Amino acid sequence: MSLNHRTMPSYWRRVLTISFAGASLLALAACGSTAAPSTTTTTRPPTTVVTTPATTSTQASGPAEMGGSMAAWKQAYPPGISCTGCFGPPVTNSESGYGSTPGTTYQFVLVSADDGIIDGFQENFPDDSTLNDVETAMYQVMPPDTKIVYFHVIQSSANGSCALLNMQSPTLARVLANPKIGDPQGIVGVELSNTDSNDNGFYSATNIGDAQVGVAPEDPTGGC
Repeated sequence: MSLNHRTMPSYWRRVLTISFAGASLLALAACGSTAAPSTTTTTRPPTTVVTTPATTSTQASGPAEMGGSMAAWKQAYPPGISCTGCFGPPVTNSESGYGSTPGTTYQFVLVSADDGIIDGFQENFPDDSTLNDVETAMYQVMPPDTKIVYFHVIQSSANGSCALLNMQSPTLARVLANPKIGDPQGIVGVELSNTDSNDNGFYSATNIGDAQVGVAPEDPTGGC
Protein backbone atom coordinates (compact mmCIF):
# COMPACT_ATOMS: atom_id res chain seq x y z
CA MET A 1 0.00 0.00 0.00
CA SER A 2 1.49 3.31 -1.04
CA LEU A 3 0.60 6.18 1.22
CA ASN A 4 0.05 9.77 0.27
CA HIS A 5 0.40 12.25 3.06
CA ARG A 6 -1.93 14.76 1.25
CA THR A 7 -5.54 11.66 3.41
CA MET A 8 -20.93 -0.74 19.43
CA PRO A 9 -18.83 -2.77 19.19
CA SER A 10 -20.88 -4.33 21.62
CA TYR A 11 -19.80 -7.41 23.40
CA TRP A 12 -22.51 -9.75 24.55
CA ARG A 13 -21.71 -11.80 27.57
CA ARG A 14 -24.27 -14.38 28.50
CA VAL A 15 -24.08 -16.22 31.75
CA LEU A 16 -26.43 -19.12 31.90
CA THR A 17 -26.97 -20.66 35.25
CA ILE A 18 -28.95 -23.81 35.34
CA SER A 19 -30.07 -25.28 38.58
CA PHE A 20 -31.57 -28.65 38.46
CA ALA A 21 -32.95 -30.26 41.52
CA GLY A 22 -35.35 -33.00 42.08
CA ALA A 23 -35.24 -36.13 44.10
CA SER A 24 -38.28 -38.06 45.18
CA LEU A 25 -38.62 -40.77 47.76
CA LEU A 26 -41.80 -42.79 48.07
CA ALA A 27 -42.33 -44.89 51.18
CA LEU A 28 -45.05 -47.40 51.29
CA ALA A 29 -45.70 -49.62 54.30
CA ALA A 30 -48.30 -52.27 54.77
CA CYS A 31 -49.30 -53.69 58.12
CA GLY A 32 -51.80 -56.49 58.11
CA SER A 33 -54.84 -55.49 56.11
CA THR A 34 -54.44 -51.73 56.91
CA ALA A 35 -52.23 -49.59 54.64
CA ALA A 36 -50.18 -46.84 56.30
CA PRO A 37 -50.39 -43.33 54.76
CA SER A 38 -47.78 -42.79 52.01
CA THR A 39 -45.32 -39.88 52.31
CA THR A 40 -43.18 -38.11 49.68
CA THR A 41 -40.04 -36.14 50.62
CA THR A 42 -38.33 -33.72 48.16
CA THR A 43 -34.90 -32.26 48.83
CA ARG A 44 -33.42 -29.28 46.89
CA PRO A 45 -29.69 -28.60 46.88
CA PRO A 46 -28.59 -24.97 47.27
CA THR A 47 -28.77 -22.98 44.02
CA THR A 48 -25.36 -21.96 42.66
CA VAL A 49 -25.23 -18.31 41.58
CA VAL A 50 -22.63 -17.31 39.02
CA THR A 51 -21.64 -13.66 39.09
CA THR A 52 -19.83 -11.76 36.34
CA PRO A 53 -17.28 -9.13 37.38
CA ALA A 54 -18.32 -5.63 36.36
CA THR A 55 -16.49 -4.29 33.34
CA THR A 56 -15.09 -0.81 33.10
CA SER A 57 -15.89 1.12 29.92
CA THR A 58 -12.93 2.43 27.94
CA GLN A 59 -15.07 4.76 25.85
CA ALA A 60 -13.38 8.12 25.49
CA SER A 61 -15.47 11.07 26.57
CA GLY A 62 -16.82 13.42 23.92
CA PRO A 63 -17.41 13.07 20.19
CA ALA A 64 -14.70 12.60 17.56
CA GLU A 65 -14.93 15.94 15.80
CA MET A 66 -13.30 19.30 15.24
CA GLY A 67 -12.81 20.75 18.73
CA GLY A 68 -13.09 17.29 20.30
CA SER A 69 -10.42 15.40 22.18
CA MET A 70 -7.57 13.52 20.54
CA ALA A 71 -8.47 10.53 22.73
CA ALA A 72 -11.98 10.37 21.26
CA TRP A 73 -10.60 10.86 17.75
CA LYS A 74 -8.16 7.96 18.09
CA GLN A 75 -10.93 5.71 19.35
CA ALA A 76 -13.24 6.56 16.43
CA TYR A 77 -10.51 6.55 13.77
CA PRO A 78 -7.66 4.09 14.38
CA PRO A 79 -4.19 5.58 13.71
CA GLY A 80 -2.53 4.70 10.43
CA ILE A 81 0.48 2.43 10.21
CA SER A 82 3.85 4.18 9.80
CA CYS A 83 2.11 7.47 9.12
CA THR A 84 2.15 10.24 11.73
CA GLY A 85 -1.11 12.19 11.85
CA CYS A 86 -2.99 9.63 9.71
CA PHE A 87 -6.25 8.10 10.92
CA GLY A 88 -9.20 6.08 9.67
CA PRO A 89 -9.64 3.50 6.93
CA PRO A 90 -7.68 3.48 3.64
CA VAL A 91 -9.04 5.62 0.79
CA THR A 92 -8.14 4.98 -2.85
CA ASN A 93 -8.31 7.86 -5.32
CA SER A 94 -6.51 9.33 -8.32
CA GLU A 95 -5.16 12.25 -6.30
CA SER A 96 -3.03 9.86 -4.23
CA GLY A 97 -1.67 8.01 -7.25
CA TYR A 98 1.04 8.55 -9.79
CA GLY A 99 0.10 9.51 -13.32
CA SER A 100 -3.08 7.67 -14.26
CA THR A 101 -2.67 5.00 -11.56
CA PRO A 102 -4.80 5.54 -8.44
CA GLY A 103 -3.08 5.40 -5.06
CA THR A 104 -4.08 4.74 -1.48
CA THR A 105 -4.06 7.12 1.45
CA TYR A 106 -5.99 7.41 4.70
CA GLN A 107 -9.37 9.02 5.33
CA PHE A 108 -7.71 11.62 7.57
CA VAL A 109 -4.15 12.95 7.32
CA LEU A 110 -2.27 15.89 8.81
CA VAL A 111 -4.45 15.70 11.93
CA SER A 112 -3.28 18.27 14.47
CA ALA A 113 -4.19 19.05 18.07
CA ASP A 114 -3.35 21.76 20.59
CA ASP A 115 -3.75 21.05 24.28
CA GLY A 116 -5.36 17.72 23.30
CA ILE A 117 -8.03 19.47 21.18
CA ILE A 118 -8.44 18.64 17.47
CA ASP A 119 -7.85 21.88 15.53
CA GLY A 120 -7.05 20.78 11.99
CA PHE A 121 -7.00 17.91 9.50
CA GLN A 122 -7.29 16.94 5.86
CA GLU A 123 -10.05 14.53 4.88
CA ASN A 124 -9.59 12.53 1.67
CA PHE A 125 -12.39 11.25 -0.54
CA PRO A 126 -12.82 8.58 -3.25
CA ASP A 127 -12.95 9.69 -6.89
CA ASP A 128 -16.17 11.35 -8.05
CA SER A 129 -17.15 12.62 -4.59
CA THR A 130 -19.59 15.50 -5.09
CA LEU A 131 -19.91 18.79 -3.24
CA ASN A 132 -22.97 17.41 -1.47
CA ASP A 133 -21.02 14.31 -0.41
CA VAL A 134 -18.22 16.43 1.02
CA GLU A 135 -20.49 18.87 2.84
CA THR A 136 -22.26 15.90 4.44
CA ALA A 137 -18.89 14.49 5.50
CA MET A 138 -17.86 17.86 6.95
CA TYR A 139 -20.98 18.06 9.11
CA GLN A 140 -20.19 14.61 10.48
CA VAL A 141 -16.90 15.84 11.96
CA MET A 142 -18.28 19.14 13.29
CA PRO A 143 -20.49 19.92 16.32
CA PRO A 144 -24.25 19.67 15.62
CA ASP A 145 -24.69 23.47 15.80
CA THR A 146 -22.28 24.09 12.89
CA LYS A 147 -23.43 26.04 9.82
CA ILE A 148 -21.79 27.02 6.53
CA VAL A 149 -21.52 30.80 6.57
CA TYR A 150 -19.40 31.39 3.47
CA PHE A 151 -18.73 29.65 0.13
CA HIS A 152 -16.66 30.85 -2.81
CA VAL A 153 -15.07 29.21 -5.86
CA ILE A 154 -11.76 30.47 -7.16
CA GLN A 155 -11.61 29.50 -10.80
CA SER A 156 -8.04 30.57 -11.48
CA SER A 157 -5.06 31.28 -9.28
CA ALA A 158 -1.35 30.64 -9.13
CA ASN A 159 -2.09 27.31 -7.42
CA GLY A 160 -5.04 26.28 -9.60
CA SER A 161 -8.76 26.40 -8.83
CA CYS A 162 -10.41 25.51 -5.53
CA ALA A 163 -13.52 26.13 -3.43
CA LEU A 164 -13.36 27.92 -0.09
CA LEU A 165 -15.95 27.71 2.64
CA ASN A 166 -16.19 28.79 6.26
CA MET A 167 -18.13 26.94 8.92
CA GLN A 168 -19.13 28.47 12.26
CA SER A 169 -20.31 26.92 15.53
CA PRO A 170 -21.13 28.30 18.99
CA THR A 171 -19.68 25.10 20.42
CA LEU A 172 -16.41 25.66 18.55
CA ALA A 173 -16.38 29.29 19.71
CA ARG A 174 -16.33 28.05 23.29
CA VAL A 175 -13.84 25.21 22.79
CA LEU A 176 -11.46 26.89 20.36
CA ALA A 177 -11.24 30.02 22.52
CA ASN A 178 -8.50 28.08 24.32
CA PRO A 179 -5.48 30.47 24.39
CA LYS A 180 -3.33 27.83 22.69
CA ILE A 181 -5.74 27.82 19.71
CA GLY A 182 -7.18 31.35 19.70
CA ASP A 183 -10.41 31.07 17.69
CA PRO A 184 -13.11 32.65 19.93
CA GLN A 185 -15.43 33.15 16.94
CA GLY A 186 -15.62 29.43 16.33
CA ILE A 187 -14.96 29.78 12.58
CA VAL A 188 -13.08 27.07 10.70
CA GLY A 189 -11.96 27.37 7.12
CA VAL A 190 -12.23 24.57 4.58
CA GLU A 191 -10.51 24.37 1.19
CA LEU A 192 -11.85 21.85 -1.34
CA SER A 193 -9.73 20.70 -4.26
CA ASN A 194 -8.31 17.83 -6.26
CA THR A 195 -5.03 17.14 -8.06
CA ASP A 196 -4.67 15.97 -11.66
CA SER A 197 -2.06 13.61 -13.11
CA ASN A 198 0.30 16.55 -13.69
CA ASP A 199 0.07 17.55 -10.02
CA ASN A 200 -2.01 20.62 -10.79
CA GLY A 201 -4.72 21.59 -8.35
CA PHE A 202 -8.29 21.97 -9.60
CA TYR A 203 -11.84 22.17 -8.30
CA SER A 204 -14.83 20.24 -9.64
CA ALA A 205 -18.15 20.05 -7.79
CA THR A 206 -18.50 16.46 -9.00
CA ASN A 207 -14.98 15.25 -8.23
CA ILE A 208 -13.50 16.56 -4.97
CA GLY A 209 -10.37 14.83 -3.74
CA ASP A 210 -9.81 16.39 -0.34
CA ALA A 211 -10.93 18.97 2.21
CA GLN A 212 -8.30 20.84 4.20
CA VAL A 213 -9.71 22.09 7.52
CA GLY A 214 -8.16 24.62 9.89
CA VAL A 215 -9.09 27.17 12.55
CA ALA A 216 -8.37 30.20 10.35
CA PRO A 217 -11.28 31.48 8.20
CA GLU A 218 -10.69 31.23 4.46
CA ASP A 219 -9.89 34.45 2.64
CA PRO A 220 -10.43 34.47 -1.16
CA THR A 221 -7.86 37.25 -1.61
CA GLY A 222 -5.20 34.77 -0.62
CA GLY A 223 -6.02 32.38 -3.47
CA CYS A 224 -5.95 28.63 -3.22
